[in-house]
Amino acid sequence: MIFLGVIKLMGVIVNMELEEHPSTLLEIVKNLYFQETPVTSLYLQERLRKVGLNVDSRTIRYHLLNMEKKGLVKRLGKRGVMLTKKGLEEAKIMLLPERLGEMAIEGEKAFWESSYDIDKNTGSIVANTLIIKREQLRESLEIMIKLSQRQIIFSPLIAIEPGPKKLKTIFIQEDEVALIVPSSRNYDLIFQKRGIPIESTATGILFIEEEKVRGFSEIMIHTGTTISPGELFIRGGYTSVSSYISTGIGHVTAAIKTFPSILYEKVIKTVDLLENTPFRKPIYHSYTIPNRFRFSIWEKNRGLIVVFGGANYLAPLVELGLTKNIHIANISYPIESMRYPQSLLKLLEQDKAPNINGG
Repeated sequence: MIFLGVIKLMGVIVNMELEEHPSTLLEIVKNLYFQETPVTSLYLQERLRKVGLNVDSRTIRYHLLNMEKKGLVKRLGKRGVMLTKKGLEEAKIMLLPERLGEMAIEGEKAFWESSYDIDKNTGSIVANTLIIKREQLRESLEIMIKLSQRQIIFSPLIAIEPGPKKLKTIFIQEDEVALIVPSSRNYDLIFQKRGIPIESTATGILFIEEEKVRGFSEIMIHTGTTISPGELFIRGGYTSVSSYISTGIGHVTAAIKTFPSILYEKVIKTVDLLENTPFRKPIYHSYTIPNRFRFSIWEKNRGLIVVFGGANYLAPLVELGLTKNIHIANISYPIESMRYPQSLLKLLEQDKAPNINGG
C-alpha cells in the first residue's frame, strides 16, 4: 500500500490508499476487462505468455480465486470466469494509468478492431452506446427519428442490443437495452485507411442558432483524460440537442481533427467519398488551422477538420433524464447490423424488433 494522506469527506476522516498490484494480476484483469464471454485459466496463461509473463496455471487460479472471494469475478463452470459488475468497476481503477492519454485503451481497442471499408460500406465501425430501460425504447426511437434527418449527427444508423449481457466493458442488465450509434472516430478510421494520418485533438460545444453554426463556446483537449470529452459535455449538461430539435437553437458537440497540410487534396477526395455512405460530411475543413484553433506551435503545418459528434444522436435521451449511462467510442460494431430508427420502430410495433423480441 502507498499511503497518500488523510482526506476529510462530509465530516468523516478518510485514509486514502492506493494499492500496488503485481504485473501478473494486472494483465489478468486487463484480459478479463475486454472479454464479453467467460475465459479459462489456460486462455489467460497463453495471453500472459504473449506479453512475456511466463506463469503456471496454478498462479493464475490463485489470483482468480482471490478475485472470486472479493466478488470481482464469477465462475461459470468449465466455460471459465468473467468479471462481475463490481469487478468491472475495480478494473477501471486498477487500469487507470493505461487508460490515460490521447486515446484510452477502450477507445484504442475499439478503433483497431474496426474494419470499415468505405468503398463497400461494410465492416465493423467504432460506435457509441447508451443504456436505457426496455420500456423506454419506443420513446427513445421516436426522439431519434426526429433527429435522424438533421445535419448535427454523424450518422442516422442505430443498433439495439438487449440484456442481460456484457458488451465489451459495460454491463446491460436484463431489463435494459443498449442503443448503439456510429462515432465520429470513424473519420479517423476512414482517413487513415486512405493514407491520411488524422488526429482527434479536441472536442467542443458548438452554438447553433437559426440552423446556422455560430461558433464554439467550449473546447476540451483530449490529452490526459480517461473519459471522452464529448461524454463529459453531455453528462455535465453542456448540450441542448433536445432544444435544437424543437427550436433550431441549441448547443451540440463537435470533434476537432487535424492532418498534415500537404495531404489536403487527398482529404478533399476522401470527403467526397462520404457522399455514398451513411456518414455526414464535415462541417468545415481547411488547408491550415486558423490561429484560434492552434493548441501548439507545432500545428502551423497542419490542416483542420471539424465534424459533428456522433453522440449528439444520443444526447437528447440524457438531457431529458431517461439515462446518464452513455459511453463514447467504446466498442466496435458491424455496420451491416445497424438500421434506421424508422424501420426499428416499425419492427418494434410489430413485435419483430431485432434482438428484442426474437426477430
